[in-house]
Amino acid sequence: MNNSLKIFLVIYSFVFILLFVISFSFSYTKTPIKIPATLEAEVSKIFTQGWGFFSKDPRDEKFYAIDLNTGEYVGKWPNMTLDNFYGLKKKGRAQGIELGRLYEKANPTNMKECQDTPGNCVRKMKPIKVENDQKYPTILGDIAIIKEEPVPWAWSNDYKGAMPSKVMRLNVYETN
Repeated sequence: MNNSLKIFLVIYSFVFILLFVISFSFSYTKTPIKIPATLEAEVSKIFTQGWGFFSKDPRDEKFYAIDLNTGEYVGKWPNMTLDNFYGLKKKGRAQGIELGRLYEKANPTNMKECQDTPGNCVRKMKPIKVENDQKYPTILGDIAIIKEEPVPWAWSNDYKGAMPSKVMRLNVYETN
């Protein structure tokens, strides 16, 4: 290996490690590394995501929506699927925001406790009319929003019942 390639690899490795340490240190409130606020603001423009999503609690409720006419998920999730060209298509990313806006417009206090399967519970409910005012709406029609406790890992292979959940039925229409 010639010297210029060695120098390049050393510099590249140093920059990569430096960027990793800086971006990682912004994710935590207490860290032994003290970084000036101005540098933190500039780096946050580049590394907007941070590392917080790696530490999501696996026992958090699942939040999703299904189209009651087809029984399919309304979103193109997860983003890293072949359907989304492994993240190259960005349509699914915006749908999470769109669903969250519809959920807020319908008022989260309208969620009802469900001890049966979410599909059975929501079909008995009267839909709440909600306007989807997105420029290019992707979530329309008779949908169910479901917040469901995940099946514990130890039960995941054998459990066939319904986990406790909260449901809401929406009739989403497009702005004229």
